[in-house]
Amino acid sequence: GSPFLLRLLLQWKQEGVGRFILAAHYLAEQFRAFAADHSAVLGDVAVIAENKPLGTGGGIRHAALQATSQTLLVANGDSYVSQPLGQLLEEHERHQTNFTMVAVRAKNVLGGAKKKGTLKIGPHDELIGFSTKETATKGWINAGLYALARHEAWSWPQEACSLENDILTSANHPRTFVLK
Repeated sequence: GSPFLLRLLLQWKQEGVGRFILAAHYLAEQFRAFAADHSAVLGDVAVIAENKPLGTGGGIRHAALQATSQTLLVANGDSYVSQPLGQLLEEHERHQTNFTMVAVRAKNVLGGAKKKGTLKIGPHDELIGFSTKETATKGWINAGLYALARHEAWSWPQEACSLENDILTSANHPRTFVLK
């Protein structure tokens, strides 16, 4: 009876998130209407419309330009993972990294590894790459939930780019800890 996005944002609000930035290209006006319709319960919601599709990396960078906090929590708005945000932030701070990704076991995701592809994880729980959907069989999948330093996102390319293919697999990217 209520939009998935509303449920997700209300959960985050209960966990202490005070401001939301929604990055949108497709149907941006509907996201603006959503924000206006639910402002009484959600509070501060900004919708940042992309003039052209920027991909996951470009979209995060574009939205991060409007952020005021030093550490950002980022989520894909169409997926849910039962990860407490406080624990994610604690791990992010404890490892003193610029980017922390939540990962889930492929067997716990509808469609598994063949549907999503898997993460290639190094001996120190660092992300070293991605397996394609066609070659993946089991392992860990990107849950679509991240903590990152605002300055990290600001350093990404200004044009359209993929988080997985262009940013996280770049040789210039700092060590990425994968929270399991």
